[in-house]
Amino acid sequence: MSSYRQIPSNPYVTQLHPLEEVQFQNWIRSNNIPWQDEPNADYDMRGFFKDKQARAERDARIAAGGSTHFPDTYKTPFHTEFSNESKYATPGAPHWVGDYLYTPQGIKLANESQGINMSVPTRNLLDLFSDQLSRMPRSSVIQKISRIGSKFNLY
Repeated sequence: MSSYRQIPSNPYVTQLHPLEEVQFQNWIRSNNIPWQDEPNADYDMRGFFKDKQARAERDARIAAGGSTHFPDTYKTPFHTEFSNESKYATPGAPHWVGDYLYTPQGIKLANESQGINMSVPTRNLLDLFSDQLSRMPRSSVIQKISRIGSKFNLY
C-alpha cells in the first residue's frame, strides 16, 4: 500500500506529486509543524513547503532567535487574518499597516503585536469576504462565517 495520501479537496491547497507529498509529510513530522489536513485549511502548508526561498527565510529567522510565524503568502480565505499579502487574495482583501489589519473601508480587524482581534459587525464581515465566500460551497460559507464570528466575539 502506498504512503501517498489524498488531501482534502480545497482550491487553496497546492497539489504535490506523490514523492513531494512523502517529503512534505516527513518535513511536517520532523519539524513539529502544528498543522493537519482539513477541508477548510486556513493555510496552504504544501505551498509553503514547495517555496524553498520562503522556507529558507523562515529557517534563518528561527535560527537567529526570531519568530516562527509563517508568512501571509499562503494564508487561505479561511484564515481569520487573511490579507492582500496572500497569493489567494483578490481585490478588496484586508491589508496590513504595521501590526494592524484593516478592511478597504478602514475598519481595524486585528492588532498582531498584541494578538487582539477587533469586534467587527457581521454586515461588514460579509461585505469584506463576499468575493471569497461567493466561490465556496454553501457548507464552507457557513463554517467560515461561524469561525469569523467566534474569532471576533460576535456571538
